[in-house]
Amino acid sequence: MLALLDKVSSNRGEVAARIISVAVAVVACATAIWASWYWVALLAAWAAVSSSGRLLQRRAESRDEPLWSRLEDAWKQLKSGELEQGMVETREVLLSAKSDRLRAAAAEQLAWEWLLAGDVERAEAQLRMAPASYRPSQLIRGAIALRGGDAKEAVKLLEEVVAKEPEVASVHFLIEAYIAAGRLDDAVACLEGNELAGELLSLTVSLVVDSLRDAGRIEEADRLAMTRQ
Repeated sequence: MLALLDKVSSNRGEVAARIISVAVAVVACATAIWASWYWVALLAAWAAVSSSGRLLQRRAESRDEPLWSRLEDAWKQLKSGELEQGMVETREVLLSAKSDRLRAAAAEQLAWEWLLAGDVERAEAQLRMAPASYRPSQLIRGAIALRGGDAKEAVKLLEEVVAKEPEVASVHFLIEAYIAAGRLDDAVACLEGNELAGELLSLTVSLVVDSLRDAGRIEEADRLAMTRQ
């Protein structure tokens, strides 16, 4: 039903399909009870509850659509250095959200903001306050482990992230985790061998260069600094 309605309504058939599903399930449940088919009635009732829950969630997501742009604006404020204002905006979105999807996204963004503010405990607490169905991304978990002093766990989580989808942020955190774990050679290899190496922030390069110099590897540090200018 969903596939059929999506085809005739330009992928807007989910609400109608859920309503039809609930109606059919209710009729089936009533008929099964009348016929004393109690197991069938139980299955039909479960189908009705499942479709009703998804229908309510979909409607909540529709009401949340204007809030997504506010969440994006809050992140832009954060990136421009307006951390406090971005956190205020993110909290307002979190409190106004009707759907679990938006609440999860706002909770993770607020956790990032607390982490960037240097408060690891509040970042962890924020993730625990997210919807029960939400699973934090491995990137935020790895970053929290790193900032919390568990470099070994951070490396484990961030290596998986970079292996699946290397991005500037994940590569930076992995390099920082390698250095914190005393694996300087791995940090250098990650910087030199990653496809995003040319896009990495100067902060990342400086971190590796300074670590090499601290370790007495001056020539290697100078060579790396020259190649990344």
